[in-house]
Amino acid sequence: MKEKNYFMNRYPPMKALLAFEASVRLGSFIRAAEFLHVTPGAVSQQIKKLEDELGVMLFLREIRKLTVTETGQKYYRLIQPALEQIRAAGETIRYAARHTLTLSMPPGLASKWFSPRMSDFVRTFPGLDLHLNATAALVSLEKDNVDLAVRYTDLSRTQPARVLLSDAPCRLFCHPAYAARLSLHSPADLKNAVLLHTTLYPYWDSWLEHYAGIASGGTPFTAGLHFDQFLLAIDAAVHQQGILIANDFLLEHELAQQTLIPLFPELTLHSGKGFYLLHNRHSADQAMISAVSDWFCHAFAHTAENT
Repeated sequence: MKEKNYFMNRYPPMKALLAFEASVRLGSFIRAAEFLHVTPGAVSQQIKKLEDELGVMLFLREIRKLTVTETGQKYYRLIQPALEQIRAAGETIRYAARHTLTLSMPPGLASKWFSPRMSDFVRTFPGLDLHLNATAALVSLEKDNVDLAVRYTDLSRTQPARVLLSDAPCRLFCHPAYAARLSLHSPADLKNAVLLHTTLYPYWDSWLEHYAGIASGGTPFTAGLHFDQFLLAIDAAVHQQGILIANDFLLEHELAQQTLIPLFPELTLHSGKGFYLLHNRHSADQAMISAVSDWFCHAFAHTAENT
C-alpha cells in the first residue's frame, strides 16, 4: 500500500498541470480559465495545489499582473514537451479508431452524381474517413485495397459480392437550341448532327440500328466526336457541339437547368449493362461497408424515383 501511495504522489494532478501550462502560455489565469472552460478561481486553486505538491512558487501574484518565476519557467520547459506528447498520443489513438473506407467509381459518376450528395453522405457517416478514387479503370479490389467500387458493367458477368444499383436505359440528349437549329424531329434528322461518342456509353451503333435502321458501319451520318472522358462529352453537348447518349441520372443538373433535354425521349436503349456496387469481402470493416452499401442503394433508388 505504501508503494502505491509513493508512486501516486510522484505524479502531480493532471488538471493542475493543464492549468499551469495554459496560464504560462496565455499569461493570465483569466485567459487560461477561458481556454479550459472553467472559472479563474478554479485555475488559481489548481495552481496553488501544484505549488503545494512541488513545494515551490511558480507565479508571483501582483496586482493586475501575473509573473512566472524562474522556477516556474524551468518547470514549464520541462513539462510542455510531455504534455504535447500526451496530446499527440490522444490524436493518434482517435485517428486509429476512426473508420476508413476506400471507394472507387468512374469520374463521371463521382462528379455528376456522388459529388452533389456528399453532404448527405458525410452527415450519415460523420466518423468515416473516406478515400475516393475516381477512375474508370477496372480495379482489383484486393490488390488495390479498395473496399467498395461502383462500375458500369455487363449484367451477365458473374461477380461475387455485387449489388445492382441501376440498370436504367440510355437515351439521347442535346441542348434545346441545337435541336431547334437542326430541326431534329425524328431519327432520320440525325444525318446532319454530330454524334458524341463516349467510352462509358459506346452505344451509338446499337441505337442507330435499332431506331434508324442503320446497320453498323453503314451510317450515312456525319463523323462524330469521340471522348474517353464522359465529363468532356457532357460539356460538349451543353455547348451545342452535338448529341450525347447517356443515362438520365448522370445529367440531373443539366436537365434541371435545361441546358440539356431528352431527344426522342421515348426511344430508349437497354444496353445490357448497369451500375453495380462491388464489395471487397476481405476488407476488415464489413459492418461499415454494409452500411455504406445501404446508403448507395437508397440514394440510387431515390434518384430513379425522381428522374
